[in-house]
Amino acid sequence: MLRRSGWDDLEWGQAQESVLVNRNYQAKGSRRVSAEHHYAEGAEHLEAGRTAQAEAAFRAALAEDETHANSWYQLGALEERRAHTESAAQYYRRALSYRPEHFGAQSRLRFIAATTAASGHSMALQPTKGRVSGRVQHLQQRYDRSRGGQQLVVTFRLLLSADQPPVPIEMRGSSLLGSFVNGDTIELPEGWETGRPVHHFTNLTTGEQVSMQGRRVGWARAVVLAGVMLVIVAFIAVWVTESAKSQQKQDEIRQVQCEVARKQGVQLPGC
Repeated sequence: MLRRSGWDDLEWGQAQESVLVNRNYQAKGSRRVSAEHHYAEGAEHLEAGRTAQAEAAFRAALAEDETHANSWYQLGALEERRAHTESAAQYYRRALSYRPEHFGAQSRLRFIAATTAASGHSMALQPTKGRVSGRVQHLQQRYDRSRGGQQLVVTFRLLLSADQPPVPIEMRGSSLLGSFVNGDTIELPEGWETGRPVHHFTNLTTGEQVSMQGRRVGWARAVVLAGVMLVIVAFIAVWVTESAKSQQKQDEIRQVQCEVARKQGVQLPGC
């Protein structure tokens, strides 16, 4: 019967511990993937207005991964839409406990604190001038070529509260900087007015600034084309000028050759 030495026992124990750590890591990774899957399902339900199914999906995500800050945030947002500001604030704080830099939870907590201090209860957001926030729905994008150029058009509906109809939002430009998806909560800038295009906003879910850059792709192409045409015209002008100078020099040389040939009594062709 073979016996392991003390060093063999130590190496065997380290190997077993490594296997256990690897399995635990894989299990955590699998739970994170499952949590993200449930969260994505919740976002789809939320976009379709199925709040009960969305809440169940977010809770399922937390059952897989309790540290999933976005799920805590979405539960808080659901509670806030129901005017349950105290429970909403608790959910936002849970999100911040796992991700202290979560901008959306920070912003909503500040909003709840400000409105509660001012009126004693949560104030409904109205689609008028000022800074408003809501949830993105029916996000679409297309390229508009009907105005003499190509332009990126991003449209979506902003759900401000459960008792108000979604507000249509439109963005136009050449390129979109930043990202957002259906189900994200965004905050529009101060001075925004209903019916006017939006140029930039804050994605409260991710903390990212989103903005539309440029006017029309057609204008940019026209500028580039005009620049290319100017370069071509300048090149042709230089070529014509240099060709004329070269021809003039050749004519002068030919005249000198003919004059010398006449003095020597020699007849050159073309003279």
